[in-house]
Amino acid sequence: MSTWWRSFTFTGWRNETVQAWQVKPPGFDASKKYPVLLMMHGGPEGSWLNQFNYRWSAQLFAAAGYVVIAPNFHGSTGFGLAFQDSIKGQWGGAPYEDQMKAVDVALTWPYVDGTRLAAAGASYGGYMANWIAGHTDRFRAI
Repeated sequence: MSTWWRSFTFTGWRNETVQAWQVKPPGFDASKKYPVLLMMHGGPEGSWLNQFNYRWSAQLFAAAGYVVIAPNFHGSTGFGLAFQDSIKGQWGGAPYEDQMKAVDVALTWPYVDGTRLAAAGASYGGYMANWIAGHTDRFRAI
């Protein structure tokens, strides 16, 4: 298993299992503290895959010194039609809850600086960035 990226799961909206990716910065040192960047994919019926993305690259954000988390929140593709369709009428609430729970998991990692949280997204991820800005003040940058 890679030491710089991994898949992790957590309990999300409706107590269902949600998958996410973690990407660590180059030269990662577990004794240091790193800021966290929450990446939010477009769609909402899209997903983060185990691949390089030229538009929204977790590796490039990690290279800037972030521990990146990229959750495949409810509505994401690849986890069954029921999971994908579950956000109909819940475009903000359900994915928001999943993403905040992913951040909560990241905050348990000893190498994360919980005072330095950022979020980024485009298209539907931009919609979620605005939703987050209107529903929490836990992020220093969005």
